[in-house]
Amino acid sequence: MQLLSSPTSPFARKVRISLIELGLGDRVSVTDANPMGEDGVVAAANPLGKIPALLRPGERAIFDSTVICEYLDAIAGGGRLFPTPLSLRVDALVRHALAQGVMEAAFSLVMETRREEAARSAYWMSRWAEAIRRGLLEMSKREGVDPSPFDIGWIAQAAAVGYVEFRLPHLANPEGSGALSDWWIAAQARPSVAATRPPG
Repeated sequence: MQLLSSPTSPFARKVRISLIELGLGDRVSVTDANPMGEDGVVAAANPLGKIPALLRPGERAIFDSTVICEYLDAIAGGGRLFPTPLSLRVDALVRHALAQGVMEAAFSLVMETRREEAARSAYWMSRWAEAIRRGLLEMSKREGVDPSPFDIGWIAQAAAVGYVEFRLPHLANPEGSGALSDWWIAAQARPSVAATRPPG
């Protein structure tokens, strides 16, 4: 199998962390792909033109990042990233939804800042920044939860916090998020998180 990825995409990083956590690195090759490229590779795998996408020999490609992670969890035996007991599964999925929302807001804000200044929307930039702030504070409130096993919620949280720190460092440590900062220091020592750190 082949994962179309990007070293800076938080959504792709979520999948790459999952690959390492599940021990599937020898079954999936990771290929850098540019969703904006004119070669059509990404669009052929995902008609929406987004990464990550998982290419499977003789089968349709899989997207998006969450679907890929659930597929990988299933072929690794199931129940590791997406817990089976209902209460644990719901907790993991809610943490995942929170982190995914922070990723989406951060990505949107980054893309908006790359437009010419006159074309930027101050309204949306403010809303995205506030969503990131609230999301990180909510993550900090949840740090009393034992992050073991490192399920899809914690994986997504690592990808989200890492992306904000990488692209929007001025938003990475809102007042009151000390517990999240402590969690992030510990999370970065995890091999799967350390190995997928964005360049630079």
